[in-house]
Amino acid sequence: MPKSSSNDMEEVIKDKIKGSPKKKRNGKEETNQSQDTITNKEPTETKDPFPTPLLERTQAEKSFRDHYMNRITKAFGEDLDKLRKKEVNLDSNKLEILINTLESGISIFSDVEKELALLSSK
Repeated sequence: MPKSSSNDMEEVIKDKIKGSPKKKRNGKEETNQSQDTITNKEPTETKDPFPTPLLERTQAEKSFRDHYMNRITKAFGEDLDKLRKKEVNLDSNKLEILINTLESGISIFSDVEKELALLSSK
C-alpha cells in the first residue's frame, strides 16, 4: 500500500473517531452536509435520565393513603359495618383510633409497592 494512501486512511479514521464532520477529498476538506443538518436541528425533548420517584411527587403519599383506605374499607366493609352497629357509643375518639389503626397498615408497604399500587389503580 502506498504511504500517502495509508496516511489518508489514518486521517479518515481519526476524523471518524473525533466525530469530525469534515472529510478530505482530493486533498481538500469538505463539510458533510447531512452531518451539519443533523447538528443544526433544534434539540428534541429530552427525558430525565433519573425521573422523580412517584412517592416524591406532590400529593403521592396522600394518594396512596386514599387508595389504601378505599381498598381496606371495601375489603372489610361488612366487618366495619358490624363494628359500627355493635359499638353504639362510637364517639370521635374511638373513630379516630379505628382510623389510625387501619392506617397503620400502610407502613408495611415498601416505596416500590406503593408506587406499583398507585400506577395500577389508574
